[in-house]
Amino acid sequence: MRRNRVKVAGSAYYHVMSRCALQQFLLTEEAKEMFLKILRRAEIFSGVRVINYCVMDNHFHVLVHVPQRREVPDDELDKRIRVLYGPDKAKRIRERWKMLRELKAEKVIERERAAYRKRMFDISEFMKTFKQRFSLWYCSNHGNIEGTIWQGPFHSVLIEGRRDALNAVSAYITLNPVRAKLVSRPEDYRWSAYGAATAGNRRARAALLSSYDEKFPLAERCKAYASLIEAAMAVSGEEEAGVKPDATADKPSKGGKKKVSVMRVRNRDISRGVAFGSHKFVVATILAASNTSEVLTFPKAFCLGEKLVPLFCAGRRGA
Repeated sequence: MRRNRVKVAGSAYYHVMSRCALQQFLLTEEAKEMFLKILRRAEIFSGVRVINYCVMDNHFHVLVHVPQRREVPDDELDKRIRVLYGPDKAKRIRERWKMLRELKAEKVIERERAAYRKRMFDISEFMKTFKQRFSLWYCSNHGNIEGTIWQGPFHSVLIEGRRDALNAVSAYITLNPVRAKLVSRPEDYRWSAYGAATAGNRRARAALLSSYDEKFPLAERCKAYASLIEAAMAVSGEEEAGVKPDATADKPSKGGKKKVSVMRVRNRDISRGVAFGSHKFVVATILAASNTSEVLTFPKAFCLGEKLVPLFCAGRRGA
């Protein structure tokens, strides 16, 4: 059963994830290179901002900010179409509109322009645009196969627009290759925003640091995010002893030590849940999203280290 996606009007943050069909390992290095190119094109066309990403061999995670919808003037629309589709198709679209204008069919042009604008500032349309464009490239470059390479619709979690919530989710995304034991350090993974940022990619760095106030010097913001990742990498004493740490606990263990949440343990609620943020935000999201077809589970406490305030995430299960 396909569940209704939690989506809000206006400015919002989402953690989105999608897998390859049958969980096949389709995303080779060549595919990951094109993945990132098409992701950036879809980002510019859709008017959203990709804050963080991590491309694995059979799935991907992206943290996205969808801003408030606004009017897009014709000249800007033309530029966005060119970015997404390339100069050749953009030229054919312009020539079609020129022909329609000569035929006095202005209403047809406006309908088509409106259809493009409707695909902007919307998480569902952004993901649809990206996944379709990538599938077209992949299928045409791997034996002209047909259909989609993705396993069903994408999953999304609504994230509260607070720095602690955004940074916690961002750190979880960054540590994906560490949890998968592909690298020992997240900066060594080439196909993540953190890896790109530490390698000198200014665009990736600016996006990762977007939750920090720009009035602070760049060096301070970089140091703050690096400290966040170090906290996420921290291993609790219980994990060192071979005991699986409780990612939702923040109370003393039997030995008297306080359990420290770590992100080196997979937590499905962060990528497959409903909402992530303060208790008030999560509960409000649950109440707004509840319906007769499913039951949302109670919020679970979640904390990254001892210095950040407790956060909560809510999962979902079929009724």
